Amino acid sequence: MSAAAKKHYEAGLKLIKSGKLDLAEAEIAEAIGLDEQQAEYWLKLGYIWTKQARHAEAKDAHQMAATLAPANSEALLNLGLSFIHLGEPDAGLPWIEKSFMANPTKKMAEDLGDAFATRGDYRLAAYY
Repeated sequence: MSAAAKKHYEAGLKLIKSGKLDLAEAEIAEAIGLDEQQAEYWLKLGYIWTKQARHAEAKDAHQMAATLAPANSEALLNLGLSFIHLGEPDAGLPWIEKSFMANPTKKMAEDLGDAFATRGDYRLAAYY
């Protein structure tokens, strides 16, 4: 992790907290430009784009995060949610299941059960 990239990333985090998403996006993008191998940078960029309802772009950022950190439950969950925001639940649910497998929680199990029940897949609904 380069020091310059980390500096831009931390500046981006501060801007996110203050609600300045456009400026935060620029800082996080600069961090990625300097060190594109950091999954956390891609996660934050995806977060910003999700907040801005730029779901296709958020999906791409979360895909990069999941590629760089395939066991990161947050990256997997956010990728799945991005697909769902895009109206593609069939593509999203497997990623959410992978997130659950990486970090199982009661809440996520309940949410997955509800999602599968809504889709009529009662076998998987009962499983979760």
